Amino acid sequence: TEIEFIDVTLKRQCCGTALSVVVTVSSFVNPLKLYNVRCASHVGRKKGRSIMMLESSDEYTCMEVPSILHELFHVVGMTHEHMRHDRDRYIKVLYKNIDRSRLPSPFLN
Repeated sequence: TEIEFIDVTLKRQCCGTALSVVVTVSSFVNPLKLYNVRCASHVGRKKGRSIMMLESSDEYTCMEVPSILHELFHVVGMTHEHMRHDRDRYIKVLYKNIDRSRLPSPFLN
């Protein structure tokens, strides 16, 4: 099931790290059929539960290891490095290699 896949993915990633994941259906996983949500979560700890939205529909799925881990990293406080205010001190964006129509505007600032 999707719940088991999420559980296995999270537990495998946390092995050998400072992260520990306790997954219980009653307090963590609330499967909903949401459409046009894609993959999303808040960055960092929030009051109450942390919510990872993982769409699973005929048109799109987040039920893949990279997508689940990406959202887990947001929940534990990691942001997108390319959106940091000081990113230009650490990376050089090669704009000629980017299809600008496919990127959100914060990346291009």
